[in-house]
Amino acid sequence: MRPVAAQRGPHVRVGIASDILAGHIDRVGIIRRQRLGANAAHGRIERAKALLVERSVTEVALAVGFAETSSFSAGFRNTAGCSPSEYRRGLG
Repeated sequence: MRPVAAQRGPHVRVGIASDILAGHIDRVGIIRRQRLGANAAHGRIERAKALLVERSVTEVALAVGFAETSSFSAGFRNTAGCSPSEYRRGLG
């Protein structure tokens, strides 16, 4: 591949720049997930705990950004140490 400066035409330069940036954006996403993943998951589960007082597990899963109840339940168990249903029973 030739250096960006050697390319002819603005569309070619934009395309190459886009390819270069895409790689950097992917890397930024990986680093963000590595550094913030645990904190982000913890925040979602803390929000879920508050919502479990008055909503169903499925409603809470969707409200905190999970597409599948099973994924929410697994994440909740990993973070909180119990299932959402067990947590709810402990509230009552």
